[in-house]
Amino acid sequence: MSNGIWVLWVILGGILIVAEVFTPGFVLLWFGIGALAAAVAAISGISSFALQFLIFSVVSIALTACSSNEFEIKETDVPQNVIATLRAKYPAVQIIKWEAEKENGKFYFEAKIKDGAKEKEVHITADGSSVTEED
Repeated sequence: MSNGIWVLWVILGGILIVAEVFTPGFVLLWFGIGALAAAVAAISGISSFALQFLIFSVVSIALTACSSNEFEIKETDVPQNVIATLRAKYPAVQIIKWEAEKENGKFYFEAKIKDGAKEKEVHITADGSSVTEED
């Protein structure tokens, strides 16, 4: 089993990385990279499955712990309904930047805006149904 186990790690890594495309946040990506790290360990001669699994676990957990839940994005990557919601509530503001965020298990877009001399952060759900504001 140890001779070909690296193939299983590569398949698992590929599945997790592809699945990341369909989920908000960046958790499955890190576990996919962890699986690929275990595959490299298997290819390099580490035949113990327990040690490979330890490498998978440590790499995955470390990357997840170090990753941010906020990612700056371009306005062209923001769904039109989210932009429309922002423009409807704040028609005259200047948008400074956009971020995609995951907080408390919820995914939303954050617009940093300038309203006159005052800067605010506006959180909009991905479906555009909810808007909250922070100063």
